[in-house]
Amino acid sequence: MSVFERGKAPLALMEQVIMILVFALAAAVCVEAFASASLMSKEGEDLQRAQNDCQTLAEYIVARDGDWQEVREELGGKELSDGGYEFAFVDSGMKVKVKNVQEEDYLARANLEAYNSQGKDVYHRTIFWQRGGDDQ
Repeated sequence: MSVFERGKAPLALMEQVIMILVFALAAAVCVEAFASASLMSKEGEDLQRAQNDCQTLAEYIVARDGDWQEVREELGGKELSDGGYEFAFVDSGMKVKVKNVQEEDYLARANLEAYNSQGKDVYHRTIFWQRGGDDQ
């Protein structure tokens, strides 16, 4: 019996093994893509929440003309040892720290830093607001 007279079963088996390997490789790539998409979605949600919380805090600060006592009473913030403030937003799981507060006669500035529930730095923002002065 020559090589050409044998059945084609070994060739079909080899073809099926190669197809299974190709599909396994494609499945691995798809699983990786889904995992990274899930992580990117989580990071995007954290960024959105951090931006919203920083915006809320910035509006409170500007509306109260930088009166930290009022802002802390309304949002439940605490004073930090380095002179900054920390505000926890329970609904989103974010903490926003206010640092480097500089106040002059008519202009004030503060840096806001938002952290997620794992403590990862998510968002930074600098805000400015005009302070009331004595025009007399």
